[in-house]
Amino acid sequence: MVKNINLIKIVNCKNNIYDFDDKLNRSHTLFIKNCSNINIFISSKINKIIVENSTFVNLNIFQVISGIEINKSKVIINPMQDYSIPIIELFKSSIYLVGDINKYLDLLILSEYSNIFNVS
Repeated sequence: MVKNINLIKIVNCKNNIYDFDDKLNRSHTLFIKNCSNINIFISSKINKIIVENSTFVNLNIFQVISGIEINKSKVIINPMQDYSIPIIELFKSSIYLVGDINKYLDLLILSEYSNIFNVS
């Protein structure tokens, strides 16, 4: 059985804010490519977030279902309330985890040629 996935694209954007509020649901995947200095607010459960070739993408996450893929990017993860990210896949990227490191103990991070930082 193939799930019906809706792809939401943010491409070639700079210095923007995207507040999806409750407009997304579990069938949505957010794809971010070639962006810099953007803030994204996600307050509903979605399928996945994919970030490629982007710098300083600030993800303010309330809930995510399956995980995040980050390729050749710099991403800031700022979890809000009762977020849930089971897995983050990194390739040639840097990720900045905001807040108490204990929030991330159950998170599986698969990393290849990448850096992981904790920012309090």
